[in-house]
Amino acid sequence: MKKIFLLFAASFCVAISIAQISDADKNITLQIINANKLSLGFSPDDLNNLKISSAYLDNTSGIRYVYLQQTYKGIPVYNQMQVITFRNDKLLSITGERIKDISQKVNIAEGIPIVSAESAVMTAISDRKLTSIQVVVPINSKDNGRFIEFSNMGVSRENITAQLMWVPDNNNKFFILAWQVYIIPTTTSDYWLVKIDATTNRF
Repeated sequence: MKKIFLLFAASFCVAISIAQISDADKNITLQIINANKLSLGFSPDDLNNLKISSAYLDNTSGIRYVYLQQTYKGIPVYNQMQVITFRNDKLLSITGERIKDISQKVNIAEGIPIVSAESAVMTAISDRKLTSIQVVVPINSKDNGRFIEFSNMGVSRENITAQLMWVPDNNNKFFILAWQVYIIPTTTSDYWLVKIDATTNRF
């Protein structure tokens, strides 16, 4: 699998810049989405495989903005974000697309990785010609173990993280379960997102 090194990927910037959604906003948004599912073209499977990254109401314009991340088995699909707007609870606009029938296009139907996050982190560090003498030990885990935080391992300016993600192949027709390892190396000013195949421990 290809290595992906980015200063700031668009999808990553969106993910870290959007404020957390409250439970109240989430419930309201889900109700509006469900009421507009026909206009949105959402199937029951689509409704079961989405995550509301953010939602807020612009009181001046009366427009509600909703940011949806497509998921499968609770795991985000790389770069599949939709921005939807509503006014008076009616669909106003939609930007971005969803992968249809994604359950038939993934390499691991259960969404359970064969390669551990620890192994993926070591592979990413090794590939980037970094040297760490520290043991890879998780210090925090979220989302049922799909997002794991490690120390900086002596090679990163911030703690290293590994997140499970569905990554498209070169033709965008098949999706591979991968660990996205985030490193900010002490040796450069770059921000690295390295995607490691969660079945082969390769790029």
